[in-house]
Amino acid sequence: MSAPTKFEFRFTDFNNLKNTELYALLKMRIDVFIIEQKSIYEELDNRDQEAIHLVACMHNDKSMAGSLRINSPVTADGPVQIGRVVVCKKYRGLGLAAEMMKQAMVYINSNYSGHNIELGAQSYLVEFYEKFSFKKNSEEYDDAGVPHIDMIYLNNERYN
Repeated sequence: MSAPTKFEFRFTDFNNLKNTELYALLKMRIDVFIIEQKSIYEELDNRDQEAIHLVACMHNDKSMAGSLRINSPVTADGPVQIGRVVVCKKYRGLGLAAEMMKQAMVYINSNYSGHNIELGAQSYLVEFYEKFSFKKNSEEYDDAGVPHIDMIYLNNERYN
């Protein structure tokens, strides 16, 4: 299912997030990852400031519907990292996460061509990420009470 046109997507760096957007983004992540999933962890990990954020907002009222972040490689040949992929509960099942991942892959291919992409997937979402050609890259492990598996996409040339 593709995301309906009622969503608007925008890539932005941390400094160009409006105060209201930053608040909505952090609130959504806390609501989902900490409250809904009952996982106590350090949400404010000092990686947002250096990330590019994909924000998905409702077309009509600009309310936050989903987001993810992209962190640049730390070394010249290092991987790009996708993290904090989240969709507000009321917008799940509409294809929004899939559309965000597609857009992230295109963005990464345009800006970091040839780099591998890594992410830490919640275990129940492994099949979702496999649809984007990510492969398991670790055994299952506990991340703040939530089972995760590291995944990797080798050389992101496919998305353009």
